[in-house]
Amino acid sequence: MELSFDKVYENHYDKLYKLSYRLMGNTEDAEDILQEAFLNAYGAYPKFQNKSEVSTWLYRIVVNCAYKNMKILKRLPVYDIATRFNMTKDEFFEKLKSYESVENEVMVNCMREQCLQLFLKCIPSKQRTAFVLEVLLMLPCTDVSKIMDISVGAVKTNVYRARLRMKENMEDKCSYINPDSPCKCKN
Repeated sequence: MELSFDKVYENHYDKLYKLSYRLMGNTEDAEDILQEAFLNAYGAYPKFQNKSEVSTWLYRIVVNCAYKNMKILKRLPVYDIATRFNMTKDEFFEKLKSYESVENEVMVNCMREQCLQLFLKCIPSKQRTAFVLEVLLMLPCTDVSKIMDISVGAVKTNVYRARLRMKENMEDKCSYINPDSPCKCKN
């Protein structure tokens, strides 16, 4: 029995949104990517031949739409944010220290999410995609391989490199990695 596209959409929306959000870094872009992906999928659904899982097929469409719209950042987004608020990067990281005593769980979670998104934006798109799919969405490596149309070994390499790059990016900024770093948010 073949599912209607509406049911397919409903069954996969949450995970595909999470993927789109992690790849794009903000709600607006994630929604735009997901809308474009579902329009593409809707148009192609009658031709879907079940050669792969429908979820794998949908993930692949979202990844392709995200790749088309991604801009690889040359520097940490923190620098752009600091500039927007007329601060130096050091002033920005100093400001983050003030969140040390915050007991509001929502604020802490918001900061954690913001830091993760900032550092995710600093890694190349293929590494980011592999990391999001395997580590954050916890998909099996074989599924990630199919979604990204690369070998299992290439997935593992991309995830490994993403982890390294995120650690390198956080090393001199995040107190979680290095206690002497400027950010003392304790996230």
